[in-house]
Parts: sequence; C-alpha cells; structure tokens
Amino acid sequence: MAVLSPWWRRRRELLGRYEHAADHLELAFVNARGMVRRSVSLLDANEPVPPDLPRSVEHFGQALRLLHRDFLAGRVPDIARARAVQAAGEARRAYAEGLGFSGTIVVSQLGIVVSETLQASGLDMAEANRQAGIAAGI
Repeated sequence: MAVLSPWWRRRRELLGRYEHAADHLELAFVNARGMVRRSVSLLDANEPVPPDLPRSVEHFGQALRLLHRDFLAGRVPDIARARAVQAAGEARRAYAEGLGFSGTIVVSQLGIVVSETLQASGLDMAEANRQAGIAAGI
C-alpha cells in the first residue's frame, strides 16, 4: 500500500520506523505485563519499595508516551530516550537500596523494557543495552 498510494508513499519512512519498532514494542509490552504482575506480588508480600522504584515505572510509561508522540511528529525521539534512560537509572538506585525477591525481578524487567523501548526508538541492541544498564547486570 505504501508503494502504490501517493498519500502513503510520502510516509514510507514513518511506516518503516513503525515496522522496526513494532517487534520491540511488543516485547516491551509483554515484559511490562510481567513487571506489573510482579509489582503486585511485591506489594502483597510487603517487600521494601524504595522511592526510586515507582518513579522508575512512571518514567518508563512517560518514555513510551513520548516515543509515540515523536513517531507521530516525525521527530528523533531524544526526550523519550532520555526518559527511558532515567527510568533505568532509578531502577538501579532502587536495587542498590535493597529489594526483596519480587522487587529484584521488577528491576530486571525494567531493564528489559527500557532496552526494548530504546531499540524501538532506533538504537541498536548493544547501545540500548548499554544505556539501559543491562551490560552492568541490573
């Protein structure tokens, strides 16, 4: 359709970005669902919740919303990437403060979803993992 339709032909680049992002966003959403389930377990078990942990989850959600807006506007998603990296940093700080079993899993899932979001934004896997802190072993 993008090849034949004059209206879509002009938007091929945008469609290509969505196509690239789709697989990464699907993985991010699947892992985010697991993260939410584990967050409920964390709360049910009365595990410690450092203030950086809920902030991290909120900033991850903001990164997704910003990424969507940047895609629609045809902008480079620098602000979305910065917010995702901020979420990863907050998750690492929460981990350093001490977490229980479920909290540790939430932090690990945050690293994964941040990496997938960064890859959806156009970064390659190595750079996304580096910025998400996965190479550092969160």
